Parts: sequence; structure tokens; C-alpha cells
Amino acid sequence: MPPMSSAHVIPRRLPSGEAEVVVREEVVPVVRARWLALDLLRFAAVVLMVQGHVFYEVVDASVRNASWYGWHGYIHGFTAPIFLFSSGMAFGVTTLGKWKDHTHFGRPVFKRFERYAILLALGYMLQMGELGLQYLLALPPERYQRVTAVNALQLIGVTLAVAEGLVLLSRRQRPYLITLAVLMLVVVFVAPWTYAMSLEGWPVSIAAYVTAATRSLFPIFPWAGFLLAGVLTARFVRYRRSYVASGLRQLVVPLTVIAALLIGVGKLVPLTGFDPFPEHNFWKASPWFFFFRVGVVIALLAVLCAIDLLLAKVRAADGRGVRLLQKIGAETLVIYVAHLLVIYGVVGLPGLKDRFHHALSLGPAVALVLAVFIAMVALGWLWYETKRRHPVFFDRSRYLVTAALIVLFLVR
Repeated sequence: MPPMSSAHVIPRRLPSGEAEVVVREEVVPVVRARWLALDLLRFAAVVLMVQGHVFYEVVDASVRNASWYGWHGYIHGFTAPIFLFSSGMAFGVTTLGKWKDHTHFGRPVFKRFERYAILLALGYMLQMGELGLQYLLALPPERYQRVTAVNALQLIGVTLAVAEGLVLLSRRQRPYLITLAVLMLVVVFVAPWTYAMSLEGWPVSIAAYVTAATRSLFPIFPWAGFLLAGVLTARFVRYRRSYVASGLRQLVVPLTVIAALLIGVGKLVPLTGFDPFPEHNFWKASPWFFFFRVGVVIALLAVLCAIDLLLAKVRAADGRGVRLLQKIGAETLVIYVAHLLVIYGVVGLPGLKDRFHHALSLGPAVALVLAVFIAMVALGWLWYETKRRHPVFFDRSRYLVTAALIVLFLVR
């Protein structure tokens, strides 16, 4: 969106004594409250996560052995990078846009930390199997390791809590962004050493954030890099949208160039034979594959920016369908939790995996994916509208459910 000019009227006294009015133009950056391209990116993450996770658990051997299924797995491998990157971008857009609200401990900061605490609690609760303190304390070591493994919710909660805390410490954007950039490079380039490291003697709940040897799917090294890359990209996007007129040169072209450079680094550097890292899982811990995947995600963002421009040009950006996509994109975390409960079940209730585990052919599996997706869209819409239209009821209900779960956990 181009800058908006505001006029300031300045009186000036002429030599004759008459007053002359001078109008001075001052450029004020303006950014829309919601950015369609980001919501579309988050919606893409919803589509991939629901389709991929349901498909993986229910399709039978005939589908899994098909020649195209390997490509399905490869594309699904971009779900987590898109989900984490877009979560970092959403954090960055909001935080950098309301910077002063986050430089001191007030209500906005408190709400942020409250949200991250809930993400941590939900992440561990989903892995417990049964909700109860006595059950948790009686778990054997192997089962306890599963409960304390770090997955997407724990990763997002901890990484964004650190990012929020750094705002309180730095108070200025430049040192803050430099710190995040350094942290991103550290977690990415250290990953080949830490990803499969055996941290014997460490508390397993702490080691889970460092190494995948504890059965963590998303240890900080390197997965937090996607979140931090999203925050840094948000700074670039905010600047371009504030000071460059809307068009291909605003975001589509520069993001495409950045994506091409990152993909080039990710693909070409390994071909040179430059490999200062120990033996590691290339697909999970390689810094070069990290840059490749970030490049692909930014390339997708560039495409969605072009779609944003096209919709604005044909005046369809405010249509009902687009608004629905934005609402669903805004509730990706809710849908993430809900679709896992549907697939894997919740305490005492079976999920789709229990009923259809590797039992469906392609047609029924696709139908089931569509049914789950429609249910998740309905849930996302209902969650968004309830939060918007009835904020007091929404907050009270959320606190009541949280308190009930805490009491249930302590007394069981």
C-alpha cells in the first residue's frame, strides 16, 4: 500500500503584515490491518497439514506403494516450514507494528506470555494419553520421553516467548532484529552437531529442546530458524508495504529474488563439496537444506503477493470467499490442535487413526480428508467469529476450560 500524505497548515507572516498559509506535505506510512498474502500463506499451511496428516494415517498399502506417493511425502515436508514461518511472520507483523506496546510489561505482553504458556500446556497434554498428575509421575522412562518430546506447539511457544522477551530487553528494533538474525544462524548452523546428539545426564524435558534423539520432532535446532526467519521477513515486508507503491516491485519482485538466492545457496553450495559439518541427517539438520526450504516458502509468499495484487485489481479482495480464507488463516493454531485431536483422539475418545489406520483406498481417503477439512474450516470460522463478536464470553469460557483442565490434572 503506498504511503499516505497528511497536510499540515503552517501560518507565515509576510513583510506587509498579511498572513500567508503554507501547506506542507508529510509522508506517513500506512499498512492495512490484515495482509491477505500472509493469511493465504497460513491457509496453505492448513490445507497441507490437514490433508497430509489424515492421508498418512488412513491410506492403505496400495496407495502408499504408488509411484506418486513419494512426491506427496516430499511436498508434505514443506508443511512445517510454511506453518512455522507464517507463525513467525504473524508475530513479527503484529509486534513491529505495535512496538511500543511490547517494550514494557503491560497487558499486550502479558497476553502474549499467557498464550505461549497455553501452547506449551496443550502440546504436552496432547502427548500424555491420560490427563492426570499421578499418571504422569508413574510413567516409565520411555513413555515419559514421549510425553516430554518437543513438537510444533512447544517449539512455537518457547521460540516466540524468547522473541517477546528480547523485545523487553532490547527496546529498540535494530538491535532486536540483529539479535534475532544471529540466533537464527546459530540454531541453523549448530543443528548438524546437536540434532542426533545423545545428552545423557540431562533432564529429558530439557534435552528434548536440543536433540531429536529424545524423540522430539521439532527441536529448537534447526526448527526455530523458520520462526525467526518469518519474524525477519516481516520486517522487510512492513518496510516495503509502507514506503513502496503497491505493484510487482513492492514485494513480488524482491521476494522472488531473495527466494532465488536462498534456493541457489541451498542447492549449489553442497555441489561445491564445502562440508564443514559432521555426519548428520541432511533432510532434517542440514543448513543448506534449511536455506532451500526457506527459499521455497518465500517463493510461495511471492506468488501469494501476486494473487493479492490481482484480487485487489479486480476488486475481489473483500469478497466473502477471501474473507473466509483470511479468517481460517488467522486461526491456524486452533485448527492445528483440533485436527490432531480428530486424528489421534483425545483422553478416552478414539480418533480416525484408531478407526481407519492404513485401511482406506484412495477414494474413501480423499472423501475423509474433505470431511475433516470442512469440519476444520467450520471450527476456524466459529472460533474467529465468537472471539470477535463475543470477546468477554470467549475469554471467560477459555479461562473456565483452562481452570477445569488444571484441576482435573491435579486431582487425577
